[in-house]
Amino acid sequence: MEHVDILKMCFSNILYFKRKELNLSQGKMAEKCCISLRQYADIESGKRFPSISLINFIINGEVDINKFISDIQKLGYVPKDRVKRDEK
Repeated sequence: MEHVDILKMCFSNILYFKRKELNLSQGKMAEKCCISLRQYADIESGKRFPSISLINFIINGEVDINKFISDIQKLGYVPKDRVKRDEK
């Protein structure tokens, strides 16, 4: 199995089980991820992978993913779906 296939498989499993845990449809999860339903379905099924560069950056750069997320949130990043929810 090639490295990209491993990433696709792992990522698709994570998305699927997280979506089920949250009790969301693919459409609602796509909205939450700020992507189209088609993009989400392709990623969850393993047909696509969102960004191999980001994964390589995190692994090869030995980036602490929790710190990375915390830092961008502290700087004011808010996912599009949260902005929409907060405006309502």
